[in-house]
Amino acid sequence: MKTKENSVNTQKSLKDIELELDLPEFSKKDLDFEFTRNSIVVKANKESDQKINKKNFFKEEKSSKSFFYSVKVPTINPLKVKTDFQDGVLKIVAPRI
Repeated sequence: MKTKENSVNTQKSLKDIELELDLPEFSKKDLDFEFTRNSIVVKANKESDQKINKKNFFKEEKSSKSFFYSVKVPTINPLKVKTDFQDGVLKIVAPRI
């Protein structure tokens, strides 16, 4: 089975840390975050259920996709982290302390 890797871009400045994650197979409701003073964690989970009921047969397919990313960072303010998710791209801006 071939798996697709999700790209992650990181930029650090004296003011903040910016992450950009490519997550095209997920929607905003699939995402979950955890921010601490020294870490950023991104989790995504998507489940789908497809049923086909035709005259001579019944077919049911279930699938699940998940993503996990964790990174240690210099001290940030977890209460002021901003996230934005558009067109399959998650942007995180974490202000440094």
